[in-house]
Amino acid sequence: MQRRSVSLALMGTFASMYAVLGLIPAFKILGGQGFISASAFVSPVVGFLLGPALGASSMVIGGILGTMLNPAAPLGMFSFVPGAVCALCSGFASRGKAWVGALILGILVAAFLAYPANNVQPIYPYYVWLHVVAAFVLASPLRRNSAELARKARIDEAITGMALMFFPSTMAEQMAGSLIWAFLLGPAVSSVWAEFGMAVMLAYPIERAIITLGSSVIGAASSRAMRSAGLEIGR
Repeated sequence: MQRRSVSLALMGTFASMYAVLGLIPAFKILGGQGFISASAFVSPVVGFLLGPALGASSMVIGGILGTMLNPAAPLGMFSFVPGAVCALCSGFASRGKAWVGALILGILVAAFLAYPANNVQPIYPYYVWLHVVAAFVLASPLRRNSAELARKARIDEAITGMALMFFPSTMAEQMAGSLIWAFLLGPAVSSVWAEFGMAVMLAYPIERAIITLGSSVIGAASSRAMRSAGLEIGR
């Protein structure tokens, strides 16, 4: 009962944090307009700490609150979806069910490729190359030890383990956001891909690398702090 109460309290805390950080730009979108918000560094960590159900729920609440604070959010009422997807994949990976995350990412990739408006050269179908790599990471033997490695006391081991889980999770977040953005624009997205698609395709791996590293460092520090406080995390 006490553990459940702590988890719910953390869920509310992380939701509030996610909403506020969504208003803070972390770095400029490479090859495009706008900024990646600081909330991108939080969603995989929350999934790891709280698990898929509570982690994703926290991001849904935080995303909705963030949209209320910023009605002009690029994805509008769907702004909560990418973060929730990220936390879901990270939570499953940390609980030994990385195959579920791989399945989610695979479905998102298939939907992106199947949407006719996205079938624009020169990026189609090459845009999804790193997402495919991420899905293989979740399905490969690498993921077997990542969850245990992420719980190690040594900071370098913890960061490495988290990076193996957070990289595919943040790729799922990116793909979910790309899909929603494409669906919202409709057929008009074809002209956007034609003009900016190559720049975006070359830039997003760098963005995801920054997010993976940043969230892994935050996750390792959070894990150590919660362990010091006597809280069981990532189980």
